[in-house]
Amino acid sequence: MDRTLIEELQEVPDPYGEIACIVLQQRAIDGARRRFQMIGDEAKKRLLAEFQAVLSTDTAKLFLFWSDAVARIGKKTYSFIPGTANCSLLAYCLGITQVDPLQTDSPFERWLNGYSRHVPVLLAEVPCGKREEVLRFFSKRELAFLTIEENRSLPDLPPQQAASFFNGQCYEDGEILRQAAAAAGPAGRDKWPKTIGELADLLAIGRYAELTAEAPGFLYQEDGVGLLVKAGFSRAQAEGARRAFARHDEAEIGFYKSTFLQAAWMAGTKKDEAEDAFFAFGRHINFTVCRASYMAMAQYLYMAAFFSEKGGKKEKGLCM
Repeated sequence: MDRTLIEELQEVPDPYGEIACIVLQQRAIDGARRRFQMIGDEAKKRLLAEFQAVLSTDTAKLFLFWSDAVARIGKKTYSFIPGTANCSLLAYCLGITQVDPLQTDSPFERWLNGYSRHVPVLLAEVPCGKREEVLRFFSKRELAFLTIEENRSLPDLPPQQAASFFNGQCYEDGEILRQAAAAAGPAGRDKWPKTIGELADLLAIGRYAELTAEAPGFLYQEDGVGLLVKAGFSRAQAEGARRAFARHDEAEIGFYKSTFLQAAWMAGTKKDEAEDAFFAFGRHINFTVCRASYMAMAQYLYMAAFFSEKGGKKEKGLCM
């Protein structure tokens, strides 16, 4: 691992010590049973791969800290988790996020992989007026790995009410979907999405309509990274290339280019086609968005519309 990553991990709060991996594994199994009832082969394979990545990066205590942190926030309010944390099935099973990455085709490497140089910081958004209450639960050291911000668009609901909403929610109420789309702004007022995924697309396209018209295949970062994977890169390498372009690090971009051309050649792709694909990726990838993040936005927008319509009193729209 990178020396910077090792040094930062030494500062992570660690109440579990040598049994952190055992505690994490048991929590993940228990969480998967709650989330899926019957754990399918795809979920098992994905969880195992993520757990192995956690072992290789020595970040078990980090995931346990985030899980405990979200639970602590839940004593006062619920937390909206934007960003690439939504790409982790392990985070979903631990209750850190409400997004199932199996439904968004979002790889774990979007958040953490062998090319990571720094410990990720979990961003948690809470309703307006709740930040100061929540901050009392955390020490200064803990807040080095957790950022808590207020979001005025989040409805201020009792935490148990929000938790009950997300338990088994399938987002199938068409009228609620329409209200959520209308609340998203002008782009959604005349739209009627049929699924929560379509609502997420509406949010992303509404914000990046110009890019979508120019390069529709690059709306989501997952799709752009997937193009490099199809050409021969591993997901970790493809995500490393994305980060290099984001940092405008020419030396690192050059490294990934040469590595990609070799991988593409091994996969049977012509050199000029591989170069075109790599630089098309570089031109557009920084203007794209994370699909899993927009799925999280769509879910919370649906929740806000649900409680606005139902007043939290009816159970219609819930699949319990």
